[in-house]
Amino acid sequence: MVKCVYIFFYSGKTTIFIFHNFFPELPTLSRRLTKKNPTDKKMAATAVEPAFLVMLTVPHSTCPEFPRTGHPCDYAAQTSATHLKKALERAGLPCELFVADVPRGTSDMNREESRGSKWRERIERRMASGRVVLVLDVHSFPDLPDDDPRDVFKGRSLVTMRLAEWTAADIKFSEPDEAVAWQKQLATKVQQDTQLPTAATLGSRVNDIMLQAFDHGLPSALLEFSERLDHRQLPVVCRSIAEFIVAMLRRSLPAAEVRSTTDMAHSLF
Repeated sequence: MVKCVYIFFYSGKTTIFIFHNFFPELPTLSRRLTKKNPTDKKMAATAVEPAFLVMLTVPHSTCPEFPRTGHPCDYAAQTSATHLKKALERAGLPCELFVADVPRGTSDMNREESRGSKWRERIERRMASGRVVLVLDVHSFPDLPDDDPRDVFKGRSLVTMRLAEWTAADIKFSEPDEAVAWQKQLATKVQQDTQLPTAATLGSRVNDIMLQAFDHGLPSALLEFSERLDHRQLPVVCRSIAEFIVAMLRRSLPAAEVRSTTDMAHSLF
C-alpha cells in the first residue's frame, strides 16, 4: 500500500518520492522514478504536502566537543526519534523531524530563552501552519545511581511526560477513558506489548517545547527513552508507540482529516 507521495519539479525533471511498505529506502526509490519532464523547465520546486503531520523534536542530542562528566547530551535521543519516525511513516503517518544542532550547555533548546533561535523559530512556523496534529518531544536518559532522587526513571525503558494543562485535543485523545491521560495510556500499551517496564509522569513547565505546543492548542508528550535499549528492543518499542498513535488519531480526528494517503496518491495521477 502506498503511504505518501511527494512530487518535486526541478531542472526539467520530475522526481516522484513514494513511501511504500516494500520500499523503505526513499533515496533508492526516488532515483528509480526520476524521469524527464520536457514540457516545463521553469516550474518552481513544488511539494504536495500531507494534510496533517506528526512533529518530532529532539532538542538535546548534540553533544559538546569536549563533554564533561555526567550526561551532557541525550546520547540515544536522535536514534530513538529516527526509529520512531520510521515506525510512524510505515504506519501511514507523515512526520517531520527537528533535531537541534546546538549543545545543551551552549543553549538549552527546550527552554523559553531559546525561542528566539533559528531552530525554535522553524518549530514555531511549523506549529502555526495548521498541519501539525501532535508534537512528540524526544529525549533519552542513562542508568541512574541508587541515590538519584528521580525514581520514576529507574529500571524503565520508556517514560512519558505530559503537562498538567490539557488542550481540547488531549481530552479527545484520551477517550474512551478520559480519566487516564493518553500519555499514560501510551506507556501502559508499550509495557503490555514489549514486557519492558515503563512509567508516566507530569513533566515540568521548564519543558518549553510542550508549552509552545500548548500555546498553539496542540497535544504533546515528552518521550524519554532509556539509553540501555538495544538494537532489538528500540524498534519494538517504537512500533508499539506508532500503533498507539495511529489508533488514537483514527479514533479522535475527523475522517476528512485522517484521509487515506493512498487516495491522495491516486488523485495525483
